[in-house]
Amino acid sequence: MATQVVNLLHYRSLNPGQVPANLEFGGFAVNTYSGINPTLPTLREVYLFVGTGGNERVDEQGVDLSPIIAPGETLVSQKGWIRYNLRSVKNSGDSMTGDLVLTGARARFEVGATGTAELILPDENTAVTPTIAGSIRYQTTTSKIQVWNGTAWVEVDNYKEFLQATLSPSVRANGDALVAGDQWYNSAGPSLYFWSGSAWVSFASLI
Repeated sequence: MATQVVNLLHYRSLNPGQVPANLEFGGFAVNTYSGINPTLPTLREVYLFVGTGGNERVDEQGVDLSPIIAPGETLVSQKGWIRYNLRSVKNSGDSMTGDLVLTGARARFEVGATGTAELILPDENTAVTPTIAGSIRYQTTTSKIQVWNGTAWVEVDNYKEFLQATLSPSVRANGDALVAGDQWYNSAGPSLYFWSGSAWVSFASLI
């Protein structure tokens, strides 16, 4: 079997925050950055730069980084590279910053027998405008789950409640306000009512 020899061309380690200049095709450079994420200013990211032989500078997702130049360079003289983020997520648990995009895939969450199964939604009460319809959040002021329909936040509270009591309920079982369409079964009657939005109305009265 033939033996192949692989050479690392122009391998270099840069000072924090620097980018490589004159990185030839196939060349490597490693560097660290901090302060990129404003919410975690001390977080240090590790990057691998790979020379492409062109003059474009992009990250691993193709985002143009060509305005980033090394001292003494110009946008005309620069040599291109691709910048890869080497930070990984530990299988024992970790935190990530920035957007996580799953393309052509499904997100699946599983929990062991000894764990607690829960999906924690982002919580806020500001009038922030998301970019994608279908985004969800937990509204901390109203304690409701909301969905962005493309123009406004809409509360997910369309279910109807069925109540059984001898006295007419004034609130739902959990203490929330009654919603039009909620039903009450008066076991003392017996009779069935629905909440009109302002009063209990007997189904018998509609017959």
